[in-house]
Amino acid sequence: MKYKGIILAIAFLLIIVNTTYFWEGKLGLFAFPAFLLLTVFYVVLTVILFRQIILILKNKFNDKKRVAVSALLFAVLLSVYFKPTGFIDFDSLAGKDLLIAEREGGGNCTTTLKLKDNYTFRERSVCFGVNEIKGSYEIKGDVRFPECCPPSVRENL
Repeated sequence: MKYKGIILAIAFLLIIVNTTYFWEGKLGLFAFPAFLLLTVFYVVLTVILFRQIILILKNKFNDKKRVAVSALLFAVLLSVYFKPTGFIDFDSLAGKDLLIAEREGGGNCTTTLKLKDNYTFRERSVCFGVNEIKGSYEIKGDVRFPECCPPSVRENL
């Protein structure tokens, strides 16, 4: 098959982009180089698309397989551009967010903590790489204040 390499590249890009939720946090410091490689791969596929379009125009749309593969490549590149984390939002499938806490540190390093309604949490730290901690939590006490406390005491707590 003449366009086997392009079709394999399209499949590879779709699989990698749509599964980032599962593997991105496991890369650690290698997440940034992986992101750069994926960006270069995306740019190379964009150049291939433009080359294919030029060949389609030169052949006056006679090669139907080239047109179909180019249309598929265009659709995949466009979908990755608009949905860079994939079609499925796996984070929302893990449960409803009860609490989202974010902190930004030096060097634009961010940490995000999400508590889910099914008593699981996900902490994601992005600083020169991506680190992820997943686990479960339990509620031990209540934060409601007794009615005997004056409002001034409640405001300061």
